[in-house]
Amino acid sequence: MPNLKVFVDDEALPRGLPAAGRNELRQVLIEHLNVPLAACQVAVVPVQGLPDQPLANIELSIMQHPDRTKEALSHLGAALQAVMRSHADVHSAFRCTLINPEAYVAMK
Repeated sequence: MPNLKVFVDDEALPRGLPAAGRNELRQVLIEHLNVPLAACQVAVVPVQGLPDQPLANIELSIMQHPDRTKEALSHLGAALQAVMRSHADVHSAFRCTLINPEAYVAMK
């Protein structure tokens, strides 16, 4: 259940992130987290940031799992940042929040 939100300054990417980039972000999640395609939620959100902030913020929320160590998540973050560099040529900040499955509620 990876929920990935990428907040991108609309001056840096006025047309958003290309579909190829969005798909590649999802593929990185699938490979690094060993989850099925249907479990991944990816959203790219245009924002109006401040000039002294990164042009993109990658924010990931995922369920806790023994394999999701700080080191593994750091590698995942670096891979997501690389996708943003290759498709948007912007510096990205990365943040990851681990969710306690017992306290999580989702309604679809």
